Amino acid sequence: MPSSSTHAFIPLPANLFLVIVATERERQPEKVRSFSTAPGQGINLLRNTWHGVLTPLFEPRLFAVIDRIGATPNLKQHRLAAALAVSDDLLVASETTLPSTSVVA
Repeated sequence: MPSSSTHAFIPLPANLFLVIVATERERQPEKVRSFSTAPGQGINLLRNTWHGVLTPLFEPRLFAVIDRIGATPNLKQHRLAAALAVSDDLLVASETTLPSTSVVA
């Protein structure tokens, strides 16, 4: 989902979580990258960043979210043509190139 504003996610309590982002090609996500945060680290995604849903790795799964509120949509959802898997070693960043036949939902 690319967003038209920045999004900040802060874990409550200070647990680590998985972050999934992607570069864009022809208005669709292309190279997907995943990494885990440090315990207690929040993130602020830049405007127009494709990103996955929040993926907490531990209970409780609570976040403070700072987002724009307005009359117009601030994100675009995209359904991937194929499922992606993340390896057990979450502390090492990984990258995957999506197939060019991804379908926009």
